Amino acid sequence: MKKKAAMMVMFLVVCMAPLWVQAKTYENCPAALNYEVLTLGGKKQNLCAYQGKVVLVTNIAIEGSFTRQLRALEDLYQTYKDKGFIILGFPTNDFGDQNEKSNEDIKKFCKRNYGISFPLFSLTSVDKKKRRQPLLYEPL
Repeated sequence: MKKKAAMMVMFLVVCMAPLWVQAKTYENCPAALNYEVLTLGGKKQNLCAYQGKVVLVTNIAIEGSFTRQLRALEDLYQTYKDKGFIILGFPTNDFGDQNEKSNEDIKKFCKRNYGISFPLFSLTSVDKKKRRQPLLYEPL
């Protein structure tokens, strides 16, 4: 009987624990991270989740002469990710129509050709007139 009771308690703790955990709030989030953006997969992501890390926010090109930056960025990320470093990559189409691909195509291209494992987000713009996501470069 004690064994069944112990198993029932364990079941409740494991299965019900998510109901007891409050949603994480980001009250002290720095302005540069205080944005909710879309991942390449279309899911909402609050950048405050990266607070406390060393964060490199960069636009990425997937066509043209700037594509080689992806290999260097991935190498940098692999070198320092275990030390609290994160790269947040935002493709943009502001510089010579470099990213006319869909989010899924961008994701596949970056993974297949450069092994990108750092977080990539939906197309964004540094130009206020072409706004697709929050202007996260503005406070930088």
